[in-house]
Amino acid sequence: MSLNLKQNVKCPKCSQMSEVTVWNSITVKDSEDLKHDLLTGKVNMFRCPSCSYSALMPTPMLYHDEDKRLMISFSPCDDVVLKSQLFDNVQKSSKESGELDKLEGYNLRFVTDYNELLEKILIFDNDMNDKTMEVIKLMVLSQDLEKAEQRVCRFGKCQDEVIEFMIYDTIENQTAHRHAFTCLFLVCVFCAKLCEEVINLS
Repeated sequence: MSLNLKQNVKCPKCSQMSEVTVWNSITVKDSEDLKHDLLTGKVNMFRCPSCSYSALMPTPMLYHDEDKRLMISFSPCDDVVLKSQLFDNVQKSSKESGELDKLEGYNLRFVTDYNELLEKILIFDNDMNDKTMEVIKLMVLSQDLEKAEQRVCRFGKCQDEVIEFMIYDTIENQTAHRHAFTCLFLVCVFCAKLCEEVINLS
């Protein structure tokens, strides 16, 4: 079941108060339109009606796709130590509640980055293996080792047997393009057959 609540939020830029719908749980089977809103960046995004300031609401969320046998626990966080603690807490509470026993055969994932959440959904929507995809992403970044550590690679799409990856350069973004995240995407194309060969080896 998809669950939400209403929150009154004060804009950090202009101090205008506005009501925001915050989703704590999304069940695809019950809310296909809500999944589309999530993938297009409309879920749990605060947008001030007064000054147009926008930001992600720091709200944990559970994503459940029964057909894909996929469940993703999302807890927004960018602190390395806290990420580990959050994962341990989720794992412990799941075991104690007995929920894990009901999810045998499921792909269970824990993420702390909003873009990673969307990426996982897209990968499974394309019937691909996300663990194998991580290996291929390392191969993509290795094409330019000097900048590999400052770049983030994300799965983009799979179309006509071609896989596209999006590369985001964090340093270049900080110096020149803070306002346009997507403008820094470099498209790296890999033949789908390569992906299949790696999957067969996994």
